[in-house]
Amino acid sequence: MQSASDGETFTFDGLLGVVMGNQTLAERAARECLKLMPPLQARMAQALSDSNRRELAAAAHQLRGMAANMGAKQLSRVAATLETGAVSDSFERLAQQHAQVLEAWRAVEAVLNAQVG
Repeated sequence: MQSASDGETFTFDGLLGVVMGNQTLAERAARECLKLMPPLQARMAQALSDSNRRELAAAAHQLRGMAANMGAKQLSRVAATLETGAVSDSFERLAQQHAQVLEAWRAVEAVLNAQVG
């Protein structure tokens, strides 16, 4: 687990910094992320199940951007690894990378739910 001082641990204060202190906007972004993530997770899982590299890369790319825009650096980083790996990594390795994405998401989700859930 990463320490809070490593610069990658997601915090709601970090999200507030991204939106220049606008509490309403941060809460709206948090709710939107919580709404979008379940179908995105399902899309990634289905792409893995179908061995669909293109769809997996596209879903990971979408997640990477969403996470980066929220200041969720760790989630963005592991999503980028999955996106890149989707080109040629083994599906066993992709499943491991996907598990890392889900673990990083759970940490972000916990912070968001604590604030707006």
